[in-house]
Amino acid sequence: MTITYEQFARGFCADLGCPANESQQLDTLVTVFTLEDSKATYNPADTMEPEPGTTDFNPQGVKNYPTLEEGFAALKATLLNGEYPEIVAMLKAGDDASRVLSCEEWNVYAGVPITRDYAEVLAAVRNDRAAYYGRSIGEGTGPPPSPPSPVEPTPTPTSKESTLGKIVVATGDTAVYLVGGVPVVKQHINNELTQFLLSVGYEIQRDVDTAGLALVPLKTEAVVVPVAAPELVPPQVVAPVPAGEDPDPLTGGNPA
Repeated sequence: MTITYEQFARGFCADLGCPANESQQLDTLVTVFTLEDSKATYNPADTMEPEPGTTDFNPQGVKNYPTLEEGFAALKATLLNGEYPEIVAMLKAGDDASRVLSCEEWNVYAGVPITRDYAEVLAAVRNDRAAYYGRSIGEGTGPPPSPPSPVEPTPTPTSKESTLGKIVVATGDTAVYLVGGVPVVKQHINNELTQFLLSVGYEIQRDVDTAGLALVPLKTEAVVVPVAAPELVPPQVVAPVPAGEDPDPLTGGNPA
């Protein structure tokens, strides 16, 4: 049975004991699920709560839950563990999602500064609720299989190989990268954001023409970037020193 982000969010709200209004609780939860982009079973918020019958989805401790109800219980236990009182209070009060997602407690939840990313994803969700609300949560039984090793392209004398990571391109003060599978164009990127993206494992390719941003592939893949061929310098020929003569250190053996 396929469960969508919207269905999970509505079921969780009922479990938490709060309304499920579109611009409030539903937009908030669907934005969190989108950014987490989890494939763990009945766990779109990537929680690690050890409910009965759980299995590990990944080495970091994210759990697979055996039933939908266990998934609700795990997210509820996480939010009620004492670290997120403001989030819970705002969900129950029906605050607008933009205010809920600006709460700094989400940085604690994610383990990294994340609220600015929530704001960008929320805008995308509100621009196309049908697409994001209709996404399916994970319903597998274990970790996803490891992707096949990429085939390394054969290098040529006039090219170098570059593998792009999650952040695809940064040029001047503009960047394009993925947030929970959502393409984000960020203008006026500052050093703080750049350093944050680097610290969480994103790679940056610089000096790409701004006009070509839309043409950059938003997937991890190998690309070949043309570079100039190295200049060939002929070897220097040094005359041998005749036997029995010591070269003058200043003139190289040639008398003045």
